Amino acid sequence: MLDPLTGCLNRRGWTEVVTAEERRCRRHDLDAVVVIVDLDGLKAVNDSEGHDAGDRRLVGCGAALRRAVRAEDAVARLGGDEFAVLAVQTTPRAPEAVVEHLERALASADVRASVGWALRSRHSGLADAVTEADRRMLALKGGRAAARQLRSASR
Repeated sequence: MLDPLTGCLNRRGWTEVVTAEERRCRRHDLDAVVVIVDLDGLKAVNDSEGHDAGDRRLVGCGAALRRAVRAEDAVARLGGDEFAVLAVQTTPRAPEAVVEHLERALASADVRASVGWALRSRHSGLADAVTEADRRMLALKGGRAAARQLRSASR
């Protein structure tokens, strides 16, 4: 259930928590925020500084995320350089505050990452929120990559 490197939930643990929390959200009509975090530039760190440096970056990310969430929230390393956070019993206005808090925690740990989020509501389940948060993270990451390519081409 735990990722041995970071101490966060692993993908299996995440899946079990999301399944259990979806049942609880439906039973008690709760909202939740799902946040997907993908480290920026981890491959470059691994290639230039070695895998130990990349592992330190992963450990730092996991620790920063765990420090930034409430005890009842879940933090998982889904694999590679992708992490997920589940915050249940939030309000529809909470996602921005949750994401802002997580981004500040990552920045203070000197972790650069792309972050996407989505709100689970009574009309959409957590599985849909995970998919939407991942889509938003990928869009942000893709936009940043395109901007870097434009800057490089103009030099």
